[in-house]
Order: sequence, then C-alpha cells, then structure tokens
Amino acid sequence: MNFIEHKKLSDMYSSEDITPLDNIEEIEDLICIINSLNDKEIFLKKLKKKRENQVNEAIEKINIKREKLKSIIQYTLEKDNRKSLSFPGIGKVSIRSAKGNWKVKDKEGLLDYLNDCIEPEEFDKITKFDRSFIKKELDNVLGKLSKSVLEDISKFAEKQEGVTSLTVSAEEGMDLVEDEPEEKFVITSDDLDSLDL
Repeated sequence: MNFIEHKKLSDMYSSEDITPLDNIEEIEDLICIINSLNDKEIFLKKLKKKRENQVNEAIEKINIKREKLKSIIQYTLEKDNRKSLSFPGIGKVSIRSAKGNWKVKDKEGLLDYLNDCIEPEEFDKITKFDRSFIKKELDNVLGKLSKSVLEDISKFAEKQEGVTSLTVSAEEGMDLVEDEPEEKFVITSDDLDSLDL
C-alpha cells in the first residue's frame, strides 16, 4: 500500500474545493486514514472528562478532516461512475441515497388533518400518546398522502430534499496508518527558571 504523501493530505484538508483523487486506488489510503481518525476520536472522548474544552476542539478538527476525506472519496467514486468499492483486508466504501423527509411546520394542524384524513390504525402508528410524531412512520404516511390527497399538505409540513451519503467501513483490527506526528514542546532554560518549586 502506498500512503498518500503528507503534503497531498495536508492540501486536501486545507483546500476549500473537493476534488477527486488522481487514482481510485488512493481511496484505500483514505479509508485507513479515516479509520485512524475514528480511533483518535475514541481516545479523545475518553480524555474529555479531564480536559473538556481542548478535547472538544480536537474532536471537531477530526470531524472536519474525516468529512473532507469522505467528500473526496464520494466525489472520486461519482466521477468514476461507481456506487461502491472494496479493498480486501482494508475496508469498503459505498454511496447510498437517503430519501427526503418531512419537516413539520404546524404540529397541531397536521395532527388534526391526519386524524381526519387517515384510518385510526394508521394514525396510531405515526403518533405517540403525548400527541407527538414517530418520525419514520410520519414520513411514510406524508409521502403517500402528498401523491394522493387533493388538499395541500404544505400548510402543515414541508418536504425536505434527500441526501446522498458515503459509508466507510474498515475491517476489524486494521490499524495501518501511523498517527500523525504530535506537536513537540521545546522547554527553554527561561521556562525552567520561571517554575515555582
């Protein structure tokens, strides 16, 4: 496996643009790096109790890097007209599209509307005792109603666009990326002189 050069990786993180990789085989390297970032995030979450603010900042930086790499992988797969790619012994990447969901604008109005519009059994499947919704079931019912009912549902709920996401799965026990070198602190004699002992 040829690891992506640190300069190229640094350029990926700092660039505002998402550009596809030159070689689709470089996705294997990015899977390893994402896996390493996942491990680092788990470690930092354990430290969080002791140093919450610094750890939160470090976790946020990891999340930004991981999402950037995932975007590059997704764009590379799309450019190469692929939905998934597997690297035996390393991991797999796949693109999946999620259907859009509904955002409720008028909860009470929608509850009353659905109570009049659908069968009681179906109404019970999408609502809870406290007159709130079970989101997944509600999305299904509103999707059906939006195609068949003459009255406009948009008074009560708004259809959100679906999203395409990338799934990265690393094989268990694969830790093939060395951690990035940590910042080194240089202690000068002035620092030692200022210590209260």
